[in-house]
Amino acid sequence: MAGGTDAGAMIAKLLPEAGRAKASSPSRATDITHCAVGIGPGSFSGIRSVLGYLQGFCAPRRLPLIGIPSAAACARKVAATSPSPSSNCMGSGLDICGVQMSRPDPIPFTIIGDARRGHYWRSGYRWDGARLHEAEPLRLTPYEQFSLLHPSSFILHSPEPERIHAGNVTRVIPTAREVGLLALESPALHCPPLPLYLHPAV
Repeated sequence: MAGGTDAGAMIAKLLPEAGRAKASSPSRATDITHCAVGIGPGSFSGIRSVLGYLQGFCAPRRLPLIGIPSAAACARKVAATSPSPSSNCMGSGLDICGVQMSRPDPIPFTIIGDARRGHYWRSGYRWDGARLHEAEPLRLTPYEQFSLLHPSSFILHSPEPERIHAGNVTRVIPTAREVGLLALESPALHCPPLPLYLHPAV
């Protein structure tokens, strides 16, 4: 769902799509025991619309609703499609290191996006072959600072690479599949089902 679209219009579009998905599934609504939802970063209206829909679905059925960071869903998709361990490692703060993975250590991934207001957001994850782990919490970095620190050879992954003017950025779009897998595989990444805001309200 594109950003900037009215939330009511998104709900109007979401309801028939959810109905078609339910009709095409062999499972029944009574078979559902948990729900999971991406909480961002992402489209402000889109995230709130989906959260509202799932809260309305889960509340009367007393179903748990699990929040999953959208950056983690991106990293899970990269982990599933990466042919070999990445040599990139995001350190603490603004330190960056390149590590050749000669041992079967967890594979590191860096996810980045445009936070607007002069900043990129970035988050680091590691894949150990069975589950995803957070290697670096979500943080904001000024555009100019990030560009100076990242050589063109540094591989990054982003849902919007056209907005990232630093490093070698590959596109990755998270889907419901990755959100659901993380809800099952990685309890440490579970979050409250609330939108993840990058900036305070103005």
